Amino acid sequence: MFLDNPNESEVSKIMNENEEIKEAMSELEKISKDKELKRVAELREKAIRDEKNGLRHAREDGLKEGLEKRNKRNKYKNSKKIKTRKYVY
Repeated sequence: MFLDNPNESEVSKIMNENEEIKEAMSELEKISKDKELKRVAELREKAIRDEKNGLRHAREDGLKEGLEKRNKRNKYKNSKKIKTRKYVY
């Protein structure tokens, strides 16, 4: 609502009632008009998204590596148990 149609009467009413919303709208208008500032804001958004994606991938890779190590360890333990079993006939 706020970003879709900032001139809507409901948005205007909220802006008049809430100083923080009014300031946010003013800041948004400044950024929208200033191409360089808009570009900086877009780059910042992209950097934040990239960092989140990097952290997500790192976590996924870490989990995968941990699971692989656990599976190897379990295979080793199981093979050791098989070798040390004494069969009585």
